[in-house]
Amino acid sequence: YEYQVAGRPYIGSTVFWGGIFTSDRGDAQAILDRYPKGIRVAVHYDPADSSSSVLESGVKADTLFLPGFGMVFLLAGLFMLVVLPRAIRRAP
Repeated sequence: YEYQVAGRPYIGSTVFWGGIFTSDRGDAQAILDRYPKGIRVAVHYDPADSSSSVLESGVKADTLFLPGFGMVFLLAGLFMLVVLPRAIRRAP
């Protein structure tokens, strides 16, 4: 997509930040279908760096998947380090 800030032209390709990348053409086509060629769209850009832009701002559920998945393993590890040894010491 192309956009202008203070009369200066920019080209962007980021639809949204984060997410899980896939090589599935269907996923890519679904995004392209939301933005047909030639339509006008709002572009969200960083005022400190106008070349940094996205079409969809905010946090997406896909963005939280990897941190959430990591949290599951962190909690499992903490359980094994803290709770499990205590339970083993108390066992008869």
